[in-house]
Amino acid sequence: MNRMHWIGALLLGALLAAPTQAQQDRDLSGLWTLSGALPNGDPADGAVALTPLKTPNRYRALVVDASGASWRASVWSPQPGTLLLRPYKSTQGAAGALVGATEPWVAELGAAGEGFEGGYPGGPAGKTLSLAPAALPRLSLDGEALAEAAAAVRARPGAQTLGLSCEPAAARKLVRFFGAQPLRPSWNAEGLAIEGQPGSHRLEARLGGSAGPLLATLEVSVDSDVLARVRARVAEVKASGQTPIVIFDLDDTLFDTRYRTAALLEDYHRTHGEPRLELVPVETVHYDLEDTLADLGFNAHEIEGQTYTAIRGDVWPKFFKGENLLLDKPVPGAVEAVNSLAADALIVYLTGRKTFVSDFSERALAQHGFPTPSNPGSGPGVRMFHKPKSYAGQANPGGKLGTDEFKGLVTKTALPPLGVVVAAFDNEPKNCLAFQAAAPADALIVHLDTLYDADSPALNAEIEVIPDLLEGGQVVDPQPVPEPQAGPAAGTLARVRARVAEVKASGQTPIVIFDLDDTLFDTRGRTASLLQSYHANHGEPRLAQVPLDAVHYDLEDTLAELGFTQHELEGQTFKAIRNEVWPKFFKGESLLLDGTVPGAVEAVRALAADALIVYLTGRKTFVSDFSERALAQRGFPTPSNPGSGPGVRMFHKPKSYAGQANPGGKLGTDEFKGLVTKNALPPLGVVVAAFDNEPKNCLAFQAAAPEAIVVHLDTLYDADSPALTGEIEVVPSLVE
Repeated sequence: MNRMHWIGALLLGALLAAPTQAQQDRDLSGLWTLSGALPNGDPADGAVALTPLKTPNRYRALVVDASGASWRASVWSPQPGTLLLRPYKSTQGAAGALVGATEPWVAELGAAGEGFEGGYPGGPAGKTLSLAPAALPRLSLDGEALAEAAAAVRARPGAQTLGLSCEPAAARKLVRFFGAQPLRPSWNAEGLAIEGQPGSHRLEARLGGSAGPLLATLEVSVDSDVLARVRARVAEVKASGQTPIVIFDLDDTLFDTRYRTAALLEDYHRTHGEPRLELVPVETVHYDLEDTLADLGFNAHEIEGQTYTAIRGDVWPKFFKGENLLLDKPVPGAVEAVNSLAADALIVYLTGRKTFVSDFSERALAQHGFPTPSNPGSGPGVRMFHKPKSYAGQANPGGKLGTDEFKGLVTKTALPPLGVVVAAFDNEPKNCLAFQAAAPADALIVHLDTLYDADSPALNAEIEVIPDLLEGGQVVDPQPVPEPQAGPAAGTLARVRARVAEVKASGQTPIVIFDLDDTLFDTRGRTASLLQSYHANHGEPRLAQVPLDAVHYDLEDTLAELGFTQHELEGQTFKAIRNEVWPKFFKGESLLLDGTVPGAVEAVRALAADALIVYLTGRKTFVSDFSERALAQRGFPTPSNPGSGPGVRMFHKPKSYAGQANPGGKLGTDEFKGLVTKNALPPLGVVVAAFDNEPKNCLAFQAAAPEAIVVHLDTLYDADSPALTGEIEVVPSLVE
């Protein structure tokens, strides 16, 4: 039996065995120290963080051995004194041998004081293990000890490292961070690396996982300097004797339209008796009404049919109706930002709303305290432009006037006689691009990352992106600004880029392969949405809210974490849920529910400039259109919109493929990917790298393209996968 197999069996079997009722009822969550001997006589050393699942006597374990390798397992005790163990994830190193284990694991330890002690039933005699409870790790920030009470932290935009330390240092791998994923927190040699995103973020440090003991809370405030730079440019233009102009869009730039949508949906409930719309939290409101309804529990059949049509037919005509514009609330910081700039700049509200609602636009601005054309304050003034049916200079006179074209024309022709455009703020990427094309080259174009069309064109690097208009004081940091910290995939992606450059310099086309599910797309959102839809259809309250952290590769593990008992997991309850959810998992429209793996969009777009991007997926061919839609809505290059590089190709798995070992038999995804890599891609160029979450696919890539860099995404994958070889790189995300 593999050495690591014995560690897993002994460690987790010992912790969860229940020789007495008192011991069975004991909460084992926390930190434990393992010592003793392995069956072969080697010393057994390790630390484990146990976090409880909702099912009694079931835990999730995060283990770090003496070598620093870590892995996780799903464990449960079906009856007192008995433990079943199944690992479902490993990382690189010796622990990689956990995946693919086929031998039964047996380990049993009994209570010994506060800890546990025992041996190996059916294994070698005379070898013992002991487990002792350990104190929780202690976290400090810049030398000051942290507790559960929140500690305020000021940070600047961009990559930086907070002075966070852990005692003992060996426990750092057991400390996980939750609640502020935009910061992309991760440990590095100096402390906690974050990617500062403007706004306020609550970051929780917990032992082992989201249900583990809370070790510390950080309230991280990241100040944006965009408004400071706009003010500096306003001052420059004003000092030159010219009038500075700052442009603001209205909907989802200054006004948060989610409140309007929520109010209209709740009104639909009042008139039509739809209980799911009785209370609509603004957090469930998205740009597309389909996504909003899905978040509120409507299933795919309803969204594709008359239910959606009826709701849309009632709500959408009212959305831009005058009085409904008064339902919005300001985007955080918007009132303060506009008023501060209005002291020295001409404020221009430039909106795609129709001209017949202009009076209501001004009323909405006035009721929230914005300067208006009728009450501009003491500055250079306020102007407002609503979109007419046609506008002088439009490309197709008499045809439909696009909002981006209208805004570009106003910026280029109507505003220069009034002054110099210094900045423009808008939530729609296509409008930002229009401003960039029409305004002076040194104007700051700012994208409000609120709600906008998923089919929007990609922004370029010169356009600033902020989540809101909040602005704090500038952070005074007497220390030198540290160099940006590398993300977990920095070294891997740098090596891939270097190899791309080599192949390109040789006159050949470099090819980089990416899988889709759990490599570029985070499928946990899809699973969570489908489970919540099951609740909407069947009234299963434990599935009303499914946090992403509760979603695992195996549905059994997910349901166990959500509170389903072992009896339910082995019976009709599990079968009913699986039989409804699983057929929908790869149904086309469900693919649009995924989020993206951190760093994925940026990594693929960067490589697409010089390499042929190949999306090689085990999804079936009949969902290929939805795959492309999902890629496009998240900003990935696609076969239809590849960008300026060598191009984009996409391969979905057919029922059979030329060269398969068993013609007419079932085509495995790993075999399919190996055949494409070996036979279909060489005429197109040289395979430089391949990224996949499934170990067996990584091994297939390695066999088919021995010189390529093969990268395993340690996200969700089959616990029964074969072990990776040492040459395959392992990264948790694509953050660089």
